[in-house]
Amino acid sequence: MSPDLAGTHDVSGDPVQTTMKISGHDVTVDAMGIVGVRLDRNGQLVALAAGGLKRFERGAFRIELPERTDMALWQDATGKWRGAIQGWSGPVPAPLAALTDQWQRLAIPSPLP
Repeated sequence: MSPDLAGTHDVSGDPVQTTMKISGHDVTVDAMGIVGVRLDRNGQLVALAAGGLKRFERGAFRIELPERTDMALWQDATGKWRGAIQGWSGPVPAPLAALTDQWQRLAIPSPLP
């Protein structure tokens, strides 16, 4: 991992714009600060968490967002998509809403003193 993922240059998170290999599968991401990806043994997305996500691509699975979004997406025990979106007012962005209607909204926590 690059030290830039820790916020080396910007405390709110450095850009994560890369194509990486995860268990031999290409994953392309454009996010800010941090990205976590879990694939199944066939290379299909099982879970994704990202700060400031703008774009994610793994094979035919693609997310392209109009604005950067702090989010997490995962498959539950039945294989249905669930998600959480942080600090977002208004409707869930259409590309995410198309994946599932099961979105939790999380407030941005207050900074520590």
